[in-house]
Amino acid sequence: MRSRFRLEVDVVLGDDEAANVIEVARQYIAAEGEVPTVGESGVVQTLRPEEFIDGIEDALMELLQRNHLLGSGRVEVERVACRST
Repeated sequence: MRSRFRLEVDVVLGDDEAANVIEVARQYIAAEGEVPTVGESGVVQTLRPEEFIDGIEDALMELLQRNHLLGSGRVEVERVACRST
């Protein structure tokens, strides 16, 4: 039987720290190359890391989804959302 859990995390960052998080997330994306994504018209297009990681919310979600510890623990992340409060 599978169980579902919801994690809630509040992250507090200064402007310099937020810029660093964005840069680290873009570096992870860059290591994999361009990112294929489906545009509004339904056409697959590729994005550069700077286009894919547009701001701190995108960066935080990418870092969470790419966390190797979750994968090592066989944790399946079903959904990720981020918003400023």
